Amino acid sequence: MPIMQSLEKVMTAKAFVEARVLKAFETAPDKDSRFRRNPFTGGSYVAGEDPEDQQIALAVAVVEIALAFKKLEIPGAPDFPSSYAAREALKGLGPYPHMVALWARSLAANKYRAHDHPTFEDYVAGVLAHPELSAMLQRIYPGFPHHVVPAPLPGLDASGYCNI
Repeated sequence: MPIMQSLEKVMTAKAFVEARVLKAFETAPDKDSRFRRNPFTGGSYVAGEDPEDQQIALAVAVVEIALAFKKLEIPGAPDFPSSYAAREALKGLGPYPHMVALWARSLAANKYRAHDHPTFEDYVAGVLAHPELSAMLQRIYPGFPHHVVPAPLPGLDASGYCNI
């Protein structure tokens, strides 16, 4: 595929994501309320005081990450959890859903800056190499098999946040 067609496809996908996000904000049940909730992240903000464009940018980033994560086709991995409630619901469902929840939480803490954050694969390798995180997962899921080679991840703390 020629580079311009490829670029056009990417730009079209981004425009589609942005349009989907804008429509969700415009049609949200709380659209006329002073206290609003981001329909993608579940985060709350005050209309007219907190910049809505920042909420929209976060939502676009979340949708882009979710679409990219889905393309990885990781066996047993759930859809990307974009809200706190969705992340918490994954914990206890198995080691990989739990690691998806931890990775998503770390991304959320870093304002969904995926280009600065470790990939899911690198994150999982880091979690498995981290003494406290690995021990926690072994306690919750005794003897869980994994096919990822543990590798230290700089900036990964004992609670699973990757400080970038």
